[in-house]
Amino acid sequence: MGGDWDLNLAALESPTWLWYGDEDRLVPADHGRWLHQRITSSTLVIRPGCGHGRAVFPFWDDMLTTLRRAVLAGV
Repeated sequence: MGGDWDLNLAALESPTWLWYGDEDRLVPADHGRWLHQRITSSTLVIRPGCGHGRAVFPFWDDMLTTLRRAVLAGV
């Protein structure tokens, strides 16, 4: 999205989480779906009824807990 990327997304091996809101007009959930299709190690989370900031800010604790668990598990 937005032009050519100088990065091969399919080559990414690290676990990757993609958090989007289904009502985001700045970075639509379709962009998350596009990335998810290309990053095989990704987990896509689309939050219903959330716009740009509402898909992230109220969920900091959940997101950081998810990332912390992955680090502790050695993922």
